[in-house]
Amino acid sequence: MIKIFRQLGWFIKEMKWRYLLVLLMLLIGDVFSLIVPWITGYTIDQMTMRTLTGSKLTQITIVLVSIIVIGYITTGIWNYIFIQNANILSFKVLKKFFRHIIRMDGKFFKKYQTGDLMSRATEDVNAVSEAVDFGFLMLAEASLYLTLLISSMFVINPKISIIVLIPILIIPFGVDKLEKTIEKLYEERQQSTSVLSNSVLESIVGVRVIRAYAKEREDIEKLLSKSQVTYDKSIAFSKIISLYEPLFIGVFTIAATLAIYFGIMDVFKSNMTTGKLVTYFVYVMMLEWPVFALGAFINTLQRGSGSYERIDAVYNEESDIIIPENPLSLEKIESIEFDNYSFSYPGSQVKSLNSFSIAVKTGETLGIVGTTGSGKTTIIRQLLRQYKLGEGKILINNCGISEYNAENIREHIAYVPQEHIVFSKTVYENIRLGNMNASREDIMAAIEHADFTKDIGTLTNGLETVTGESGVMLSGGQKQRLSLARAFVRAGNVLILDDSLSAVDGKTEENIIRNIAEYYPEMIKIIVAHRLSAVRDANYIIVLQEGTIVEKGTHEELMELRGWYYDQFMEQNTMTTQESEEVE
Repeated sequence: MIKIFRQLGWFIKEMKWRYLLVLLMLLIGDVFSLIVPWITGYTIDQMTMRTLTGSKLTQITIVLVSIIVIGYITTGIWNYIFIQNANILSFKVLKKFFRHIIRMDGKFFKKYQTGDLMSRATEDVNAVSEAVDFGFLMLAEASLYLTLLISSMFVINPKISIIVLIPILIIPFGVDKLEKTIEKLYEERQQSTSVLSNSVLESIVGVRVIRAYAKEREDIEKLLSKSQVTYDKSIAFSKIISLYEPLFIGVFTIAATLAIYFGIMDVFKSNMTTGKLVTYFVYVMMLEWPVFALGAFINTLQRGSGSYERIDAVYNEESDIIIPENPLSLEKIESIEFDNYSFSYPGSQVKSLNSFSIAVKTGETLGIVGTTGSGKTTIIRQLLRQYKLGEGKILINNCGISEYNAENIREHIAYVPQEHIVFSKTVYENIRLGNMNASREDIMAAIEHADFTKDIGTLTNGLETVTGESGVMLSGGQKQRLSLARAFVRAGNVLILDDSLSAVDGKTEENIIRNIAEYYPEMIKIIVAHRLSAVRDANYIIVLQEGTIVEKGTHEELMELRGWYYDQFMEQNTMTTQESEEVE
């Protein structure tokens, strides 16, 4: 329970003056609220002794109204500060969370699934925020209020107060027994929630495939199964949490009963006045709120602490990509070279690249082809610094790639990945993501170069058409060309197309390749493709097989070798010819 104060110590220190102001407001409000029972007892004694006058009653009424007004003001101030602090913490935690994961390498995203990260960024952040808002509030208010109440009770009657407080000593022992079990069950519940979130996300994203294969029933059963696990974990957690309230109610009931019994006995013995008994009993009844608040606070802080540990686990993940202390400044990428380079993915003994060597410089085009899983995309991932470097050298401008900051390298690369990411924005906004400083003329030129102009006219609102979640309003070919336009508008030194023309027809592909050669002649162009027509005009073409270059040369040179490239080209060309004849 105390652990969360160590976890959030940095935030408490940062907001110390705000919290001190809150404590001051709480102190003022609590002191004035405790005066009310004292005034009530005083009034009753005055009535009993028949010394209450009209002027005294007026004075008492004015004091009570003033206390209500002061309490309203102080309560408003500390409530506002606590809520604002919770929002500030949520913002800071989320900002740090997203900044951290965006710098992580590929190994991190293999370990943490999307649904898990979403659960930590939403449910866990909310739990931490609630701990700061409601949890810290309950702790501060209940502790201060309880201290003042008990002090007031001792002032009135120390002997009865000692007797009344004896049952309260049971609470720490009960809490200690429950705390460890709660922490374990909460972690299990959050883990199962993460698994369920990821499954729901997969089902939503893959709903078209699920329907196409008539797998709705199996998918529902899978979700129900994981929902049941989450439900069972939540019930187990709730059962333990539900033990808190009976514990506090039982202790409070015993304490109240003892106060009534011994208080009345003291009145009979003339050790207390009736007014003081009423004041004392009101104080005992007022114990109910801080005692219940302590139970709520323990529950809230326990969940907040568990959630912060889950968030902190992400913070503690380290990227294998080492940032150089004094990185070289990269103004422009003029050459890229792989020199006897080998690489294996984390946890794998298989070499995805084996003694790989190739060089390309400004104005040249490198075509990369080969069988599925031969290492084509791995080359791109290494260039983009998505994984830890392997053995051998990768040189940029004749300097080791590790001597540059990874972000600095990516600033000069216009990349179109295999999976075309389209955000739920307008077409214009999606393209502009490539270069937020691009003018409308730049964006229109990029659209033209991606051979996307004719499609804009068919969209409902043209460039202002909202693409929908994951680009649901666009076809596969339109998504590819939108991604190409985004890359073209970036104006980098290197253009990388990773199988980015697979969903367009042959004529469109021809237009795009021609536009790249015409409008981006100074860029280094790396084209990964399965359709060999996309790399036919490249300066160099390499054929990969199990991470090794098995063929290398221009299109004409590779055709003369009559190897894998020749066979694939002839097969694809034959298929294209047959399709054309069928159309005719």
